[in-house]
Formats: sequence, C-alpha cells, structure tokens
Amino acid sequence: SNTVIKINGITITGGSFNINLGTSILDSLTVVTSTTSKKTSTLTFTNLQYNISYKYAVSSGIVASSNNTIINNTINKGYIYGYSSSGGLVGVNTNTLNINNSYNNGDINSQYVSGGLIGVIEKNSNPVNISKNYNSADMNATNIGGLIGVINNNTGNVTISNSFNISTTNYVIGTISNTIVNVTNTHYTNTNAIKVGSINGTFTLTDSTNLKNKSYIINNLYFNEFI
Repeated sequence: SNTVIKINGITITGGSFNINLGTSILDSLTVVTSTTSKKTSTLTFTNLQYNISYKYAVSSGIVASSNNTIINNTINKGYIYGYSSSGGLVGVNTNTLNINNSYNNGDINSQYVSGGLIGVIEKNSNPVNISKNYNSADMNATNIGGLIGVINNNTGNVTISNSFNISTTNYVIGTISNTIVNVTNTHYTNTNAIKVGSINGTFTLTDSTNLKNKSYIINNLYFNEFI
C-alpha cells in the first residue's frame, strides 16, 4: 500500500494488470517505483505477455500481398495478428502463385479472414498451384480455412494437391465463389471440408494420427521428407 509502480507513465494497481503500450514497437519499458516504506523490497514480474496487433489490411508470416510469387521449402512458425486478411504464408494473392514443400505452424488471428496457407485468393486471372504443403496451426476470424480462407472471383484455376490440414479449424477452405478449384489427394481431419462453395475432386478425411506419421506422409502424400 506504500508503494507506487508506473510502467511507461501508467500507474499499476492490483496483482495483475493490462496496459496499452501505444502504437509503436518498443525497444524498452520504463518502470518507476516509489515508496514511503523504509523496508527493502523486491519487485518481480511473472508471466508477462507482449501482444502486437497490426491493424493493417493484410498480414502474413511470409508474404503479405502476393503477385507472381514462388514459395518453396518455406516454414512459418510465428504468430500472425492482422485486421482484414491474414495467411500463414500469403495474406492476399492476385496473380500467379506456386507454393511447394512448405508449411505453417503459427496461429493466426484476424478480424475478417484467416487461412492456414493463404488468406484470400481474389480477382486472379492466372493459376495458383499448392503442392505438398500443410497447416497445423489454429486461427480465429469471421471466415477461416485450414489451407485457404476465401477464394473469390478468379478466372485462373486454383489447384491443391498432396497437401493436408491438421489444425482444429472447422474447414479446409472457408468460402469458394466464382472460381474453379481442383483438389487431388489432399487430406483433413475434421468433419467439414468446405464451408461455402464446391470443388472439382474431393478432400480425403483421415485420422490425425496418420498425418503425424512420417511414413504415411511420404507414402501417401509423396512428400520428399516429412518436415
């Protein structure tokens, strides 16, 4: 009761606290204490969490906005915080895209759309090919997809092959609209493959233990190696 604690000028009260540190990433925090007590005391912080929220339109672990892009042998393990559209590897795609032998393991939080590999594929007249990739991270948003959040108004085809989603997300693809989506040998573990829309081909429902087994991945999904 005789001690005052301030962090970046904000007075802390109670045993736990939640403060807004502003709109820029900080290199350090200023902690100031004052007391009327003559006793020696120790100030200890435990379980501190620093949450960064990017309130921009698009965010991703690798490429925010994709335009004629090739992604090979790439891994994202960082948490992603976005506002509009967020993806583990690509936030939004509007041109030719090839993703091969890559995966996302970073959880995604977005206001509107989240996709384990790609957030949104939209107004693309060129092909999108996704081969030998997977997502194992969870996500939050209005529209979510374990592999792709939203596929909308594309004249170029989207092709998904030899890939899988092993997250707890309800859908492999959230929404498909006005786009040809071809799916071959792509696996999932939940009861719903697509929230809205249709594909050419089928998703394969399997047990999560299979998708955690190296031999199964190599022999059935033809990965060169289980990454």
